[in-house]
Amino acid sequence: MQDMCRAWIKEYSKIIESLLKESRNILDVGTGNGLIIDLILSILPHVYLVSIDDIKHNIEKAKSKFRNYIEAKRLKLMYMDLSKFEFADCTFDSVVSFDTLHRVKDIPSTIAEIIRVTRENGIIILCDWSTSAAYLKCTEEDPQKLANTMSAVFSEVGKLNYIKELVAILVPVYIIVIRKRKQ
Repeated sequence: MQDMCRAWIKEYSKIIESLLKESRNILDVGTGNGLIIDLILSILPHVYLVSIDDIKHNIEKAKSKFRNYIEAKRLKLMYMDLSKFEFADCTFDSVVSFDTLHRVKDIPSTIAEIIRVTRENGIIILCDWSTSAAYLKCTEEDPQKLANTMSAVFSEVGKLNYIKELVAILVPVYIIVIRKRKQ
């Protein structure tokens, strides 16, 4: 089962490589265990990455783990409320959130902030576990909570009037890719 659950890492790598290759600066919403930091910075050596999290422990652990990227000025880690970003409008070429939305308390505000800080024609990638991932034991999250989370995400995305392109892939993780158009 774990091999099936870990297969998504290869898919995330493909998504990062194909969709973010033109990006110069990227915001990662939800530092977590640092997996996405490692993938982005190893796949895209030209990128400057800012990773934010509302869990101090995640930031402190990442500071130690990714000291070399921080010293090379390729990575900045910030403790921040995930529903109110401390960045100017249109700051980032791309914004990603992998496996974080299920723990966000205010999804509408987080989605609005992600849109706000993404530049025109920027790429937004939102990924999180589907209910099937819970049944496969890829995550310990409650399947209903996962369903409710992604339902709320799709609802918020559906309200947006500045989506240029939208792609959604639904199993075993939800992957939503948005290209932002002019607001």
